[in-house]
Amino acid sequence: MKKNITKLITNVSSELESYRTVFWALWQWAARFSGSSSPLRFTSETGGRVLGMQSETLDEEAFDPTIKSMITTAKDYFGGLFFPSNEPWTVQTSGKAISLQPSEAIACTNLIRDTFNNPDSKWYEAREIFLDNFVRFGTGDLMGVETLDEDCPFKVRSLGLSAMSTNVDHSSQRQVFNMTAQKIVEEFGYDAIKNIKRVASAYEKYDVSSTFKVSCMIVRNPEYTKGVEDGVKSRPYVGYWYLDESEVFETELFREKPFGISRYFIRQGYGYGYSPLTNMKKSFESLEGLFFLSMSSAGKIADARMGYFDLGTVGTLELDSDAKYVPFNGGLVGSGSAPVFKIEDAGDITPIWNAIRPVILEGLRKEYKLDAMEGYFQKSGNPRTATEVMALKAVQDAMLAPQVRLFAEQLTDFRRRITMIALRTLERAGRIQDDRVRKAIRRGDKSIFKLEETSIVKRIIFSERQQQFVNDLQTIGAALQVQNSLIGAIDLYEPLQNVLEYGSIKLRSQTDYEKNRNLAEEMSKRQTVAQTTVAEAAADRAASEAVGQ
Repeated sequence: MKKNITKLITNVSSELESYRTVFWALWQWAARFSGSSSPLRFTSETGGRVLGMQSETLDEEAFDPTIKSMITTAKDYFGGLFFPSNEPWTVQTSGKAISLQPSEAIACTNLIRDTFNNPDSKWYEAREIFLDNFVRFGTGDLMGVETLDEDCPFKVRSLGLSAMSTNVDHSSQRQVFNMTAQKIVEEFGYDAIKNIKRVASAYEKYDVSSTFKVSCMIVRNPEYTKGVEDGVKSRPYVGYWYLDESEVFETELFREKPFGISRYFIRQGYGYGYSPLTNMKKSFESLEGLFFLSMSSAGKIADARMGYFDLGTVGTLELDSDAKYVPFNGGLVGSGSAPVFKIEDAGDITPIWNAIRPVILEGLRKEYKLDAMEGYFQKSGNPRTATEVMALKAVQDAMLAPQVRLFAEQLTDFRRRITMIALRTLERAGRIQDDRVRKAIRRGDKSIFKLEETSIVKRIIFSERQQQFVNDLQTIGAALQVQNSLIGAIDLYEPLQNVLEYGSIKLRSQTDYEKNRNLAEEMSKRQTVAQTTVAEAAADRAASEAVGQ
């Protein structure tokens, strides 16, 4: 069994690193260009330095301060949209036969909010790392670590791209740390490492300077069986903690996928995403080249090399010479020529730089959709009518909706993980009343609740879905004008339910809807039959009277 685990770790590690290598140079460029000092090299969970390619120190100065400012602004906006401090999301009842009660959903929401605001959860540290990686590089990771502490039932970890690797479908993740022996024992206990001599020796000697490469490989559990409430088979994911590539010292089982991966822009076939910055790499490389060319030309203009005529020499121009003045044979020119003259007459390309720079920076600003985001977090200085405000918000919603919807979907794994941890905490504390719901929590059934976005995100998604629904209704209306019988083929319940999910009006359950619809159809049929009967009786009476006359 141990041999099989080692082989699994080796194979998965090779796969993950192959994907990661493709992106590493791109991340390095983005870090240097945007002024990132080193956001990838620290973990909020262990507080220790994580492993990565650290041979090159990253400069803190950005190529252009405007780029650094845009990234900071985008981070603030995304954080404000999806992770407000008062309530990052709310837990709702599912409306199904087995579901949380409203009071239980509220208790779960409150527990999540209180834990996030607990310093022990490390949430705000992880949030910063996640947002920086997501906005700057295009990929961010979040992981919920269950603690079994009623006051702080989970911690949040975000390692960043230097210490995290994943595959295309995000079913596997490798996390890499540098940890002291004391930290390893603190996290896993002495029994976990007592048979690993070099670690045990360092611990017993109180060696706090030596560090060990510790990795965690999280993969799907091959023994998982859906519906099983307890034991190894009840856990869909398993994590192997090991030193180097072979010494597994701890196995961790997870009731649900413990990590979530978010990508800014998705390209098919890649497990990592692209950010607006990395998408525009070629444009910024051209701008960078133009900048250095402009600086070089300015230097030549300010301090040009000079030539002079010297009758006593046969010297010629030495292009590779650093000399300020270069002699020329005086016999090469006629009498009366100037004794000193410019050798290099560089043209000033600064106007080209000044023209191109704002265009590229504005392109980056549009890629981050900062103008639309500012509308949600900044008050306008110009008074507007209600109609103007509504029109402006509609435009902003349309601009942000695709990215917001994608981001919200990608946060689902992490949010479900945190919610299930909170529910298990409530269940252990005896705060879940229905025995069926308690069993559902123990087996990891996520159908007992729904997650609801923050108010702004709800509005953006609602606006997009509403517009699509209106467009569909217009199409249906046009079709019915051509062929009215198509009305029987149309069922608007689910599309309308999808639209109103984030609206203020809620539909009755689909069961009630079907019952009422069947009743209405039956009544309509009876009414039709009754009307037909009355009409036929009237016709018969009229015919009889005509015959009698």
